[in-house]
Amino acid sequence: MPDSPETTDLCDITAACAVTEVSATPEPARPDAAIPVAAIPHSVNPGSANSQTAGAGRGNSVSADSATNPASADRPTRHRRRRRRLQFWLATVAILVLCYILSIGPMFWTWHYAEHFGGNEFIRVFYVPLRLLCSIPLFDNLISRYILWWVL
Repeated sequence: MPDSPETTDLCDITAACAVTEVSATPEPARPDAAIPVAAIPHSVNPGSANSQTAGAGRGNSVSADSATNPASADRPTRHRRRRRRLQFWLATVAILVLCYILSIGPMFWTWHYAEHFGGNEFIRVFYVPLRLLCSIPLFDNLISRYILWWVL
């Protein structure tokens, strides 16, 4: 059979994929053989380069103390989760307050009508905290300029 790219010798493939015979006697266990992960207690590998950290290289930051005390294993996670939740709620409140302050621009004429001509009572009451904030000269100047930007 000629050696051409179109034809492949089946014998070459089987020779490359040949399986070696398995001996009847099992091979003795080597001391450097890999230990199954399930056999390692609390996922701590004492033979690893960094035995102080469980699961090193996998993004886990659990100390070796957590291997002996499972309750302490989720402390960093719980603390991190609590801090993220706090950051989320602080950001949410800050965004809502900013939206509240900026909403007076497009709502100015509705508020003005409610304040001076007996319009919607809800709109008048809704912007009372903003009116109190305007008693501070700096905020009064900023909010007045913002309203003028919308009105003019």
